[in-house]
Amino acid sequence: MINDRVGSRALINREDLMTACAVVGARFSDAEIEAERVELTRQFLGSGLELERALRAHTRCAMVNHSGSLGANNLSEATDRLYEAMSIYAARVRDLSARFREFAWEFQEGLIPHGELMARPATLDG
Repeated sequence: MINDRVGSRALINREDLMTACAVVGARFSDAEIEAERVELTRQFLGSGLELERALRAHTRCAMVNHSGSLGANNLSEATDRLYEAMSIYAARVRDLSARFREFAWEFQEGLIPHGELMARPATLDG
């Protein structure tokens, strides 16, 4: 069953995805912000792995059904799991992007190389 917090669409815009990917390589000298970045990044990456598993299972199930035989797995259930995984992944992208959007452009533009420490941005004080 699809989680109650999941809506009828799972959308990711390119800007949010690029921002989230920039944050993966970011580092902060402020321990509190770095800990938050690490936690949100792990949630983002974990949801990506779950999405990969759900997509693989759904595709295998659909291929079996398409070939004319009913497999051991239920395609409707696999579709529900895939949609839930997509929705959670999209939410993780949005969460990570929203939290760190103010500085991510510096990483995207190469102004701060990945892996180098970034001082605590004034915009993240709140």
